Formats: sequence, C-alpha cells, structure tokens
Amino acid sequence: MALSLLPALPDLDDVRRDLEAVQQMLWDVGADLARIPDDVHPYRTPETAATDLEPIIDRYQATLPPLEQFILRGGTPAGAALHLACTVVRRAERDTVRVARLNTVHPPALRYLNRLSDLLFVLARVVNLRSGLSEVPYQHSARVFR
Repeated sequence: MALSLLPALPDLDDVRRDLEAVQQMLWDVGADLARIPDDVHPYRTPETAATDLEPIIDRYQATLPPLEQFILRGGTPAGAALHLACTVVRRAERDTVRVARLNTVHPPALRYLNRLSDLLFVLARVVNLRSGLSEVPYQHSARVFR
C-alpha cells in the first residue's frame, strides 16, 4: 500500500526501489514462517537479511534531522502508510516471537522483521521530509533520544 501511495517523483526513486526489495524479501520471510516441521526445502531468508538493511537504514537516517523526542505518526498518505506498515511489522515480530516459543522459527526471518520495522519508520520520516512536511512532536514526550 505504501508503495502505491508514493508520488511519482524522481527524488523518491530510491525509496521505491528499496520498498520493492522489501516486498521481495517478505515473500521469503513469509515462506519461512509458514514452513511446516520437517520440511526438507531450504530456508529462503538469508542469514544476512537483517544486516543487509543496516546500511540502507544508515543512509536514510543520515539525511534526517535527529529525533530528540517521540513524534506523532502520520504525514503524507505514503508516509502514514509507512508508519502503519512499521506498526504491522512490529506486531508480526511479536507474534513470531510467541510462535518461536513453541516451534522452530528461522532466526534470520525474525531478525529481518526487527530491522525492517526500523527501516519502515525511517522511510516514513524520509518520505514526509522530502514532501515538505514537518514532524509533529508528541506534546508529552520528554527528550528521550540523544
């Protein structure tokens, strides 16, 4: 959904490309999480899936003003959709942790979900910033980030 809401602007081509790569990886993560016990097929999510996100997160993070307090999620339709996607991925991560207590879960898939939610949060901020929107600080937030 977030990808479909991105304006067709050249300065968002990098975001579009990275979101398409995320969609591809999510198919692999989903296949690994849906895997039945004793499946003979190899896992699809590579061991490096989560760490591969780190330089992407860092690259975008370097273009953003530093966060000093919590912000309200929203902004442009694409930015809001990315914030929503971040929330959905966090919930999927929590659900996967619960499943992992009872069944075998491919650890790289779980690690990917953890880092993906961070990427989606950063992308929401990037899309809103590049669209000219200022972030709205949460009024009751103390300075929590330094």
